[in-house]
Amino acid sequence: MKRDICSELMNGLEALAKERKGKVTLKKTRAQRIGTMKGKLTLPNDIDTSLPEDVLDIFER
Repeated sequence: MKRDICSELMNGLEALAKERKGKVTLKKTRAQRIGTMKGKLTLPNDIDTSLPEDVLDIFER
């Protein structure tokens, strides 16, 4: 007799939901504000130049 995996999964989820009913709490998390890193990150002027050969070799391994 072939088991129906979908129905077993649904039964398990329903049992879990009944067991945890009333126990689930959601924590409020603070989202990072836009612009909090302003002035802390800098990009080099030569960002468009290619990497040195030894560094490229590391990536090509």
